[in-house]
Amino acid sequence: MRKERDQRGEYRAKKIGGKLVLGTIFLSFLAAGIVYTAMMQAEKKLLDSYEKGTVYVAKKRISKGDILNAALWQECVERRETDAAIVPSSAITGAPEEEMAALWSIEPGVILTGGMFEAIPDVVKDMKEPVLAGFRVEDIYQVVGGVLRAGDRIHIYRVDREKEEAKLLWRDLYVQEVFDNNGGRIAGEDRSTCAQRMNVYLDREDVEAFYRELSIGEIRVVKVL
Repeated sequence: MRKERDQRGEYRAKKIGGKLVLGTIFLSFLAAGIVYTAMMQAEKKLLDSYEKGTVYVAKKRISKGDILNAALWQECVERRETDAAIVPSSAITGAPEEEMAALWSIEPGVILTGGMFEAIPDVVKDMKEPVLAGFRVEDIYQVVGGVLRAGDRIHIYRVDREKEEAKLLWRDLYVQEVFDNNGGRIAGEDRSTCAQRMNVYLDREDVEAFYRELSIGEIRVVKVL
């Protein structure tokens, strides 16, 4: 009889102990849930306290010399929201009203700023009537090995072999676009194709003299660094 009572007491003790363990586990989960909820609410309040800012980033690579017009904007730029504290003061705030040329290549994800572009009016600001003039060379050694790309600045010299002299014809011309020897456009990220044809900005009144000078002798193009 005594043995039976001892077994019943032991059973009750184990039952009570099991309940205590389950209760402890439940309370632990409850406490963890309360802490997690509190942390989430605190994080949400912290995030809500941040002032939002709008930026425009490159969603595709923009190559040096690319003209940022309406078509390129639609294709290569996207709008994002971010913490206003990290928005650069020079960040572009919307589609440009005038065309701009990229001063260097811009990788995807980079926030666009005004300093990355040069407005086309700045390129031609000293010209009365800007036009595009195209020319070609016979050999790539005439154009620094064909490494020229859109957006480059160049000086053009004429070489007179008989007089053994070189004459500076035009300085600081802006290269609008370059092509291979067959007339195919060369993209800015293409570092291997040799450029032998190019378009540059000129004042219309200078076009006649430009082509006359080029026809007199061999030309050499110098890239401005």
